[in-house]
Amino acid sequence: MDYFNRKGFHSIVLQALVDSENRFVNVNVGWPGSVHDVRILSNSKVFRRGEAGTLVPQSVRILARVPVPVVILGDPVYPLLLWLIKPYPGTGLSTRASNFNTRLSRACVVVECALGRLKGRWQSLLKLNDVRIDHMTTLVNACCILHV
Repeated sequence: MDYFNRKGFHSIVLQALVDSENRFVNVNVGWPGSVHDVRILSNSKVFRRGEAGTLVPQSVRILARVPVPVVILGDPVYPLLLWLIKPYPGTGLSTRASNFNTRLSRACVVVECALGRLKGRWQSLLKLNDVRIDHMTTLVNACCILHV
């Protein structure tokens, strides 16, 4: 039953970091579909490296003459961390918070596009595969490596 996700079918979770060029720079695959994303993150190398300060360089990029620290962009379910930003929660946000959420959402589209292209190119990921779980994680990892 662990591999039944909230939509009622079997799945494993792919948690991915994608760069601005739609490349997978880190993947964590194999957790049962019933496991919450935050639990997967908190048990990942990404989390350990982020908390240790070794995930993103301690550098600042200048954007429109404003120094901006390098961070990971995350979904609303994730915790707000020094190295991981997420949208402001709730409704009735200030104009500034709403604008931030809009821009963050636009930046996160890169991840959705990369995942969509991955599923489009490797359509076997979209159907039931009669393979052992360890083979399935290898298959998904291989697809992510070959994805460009």
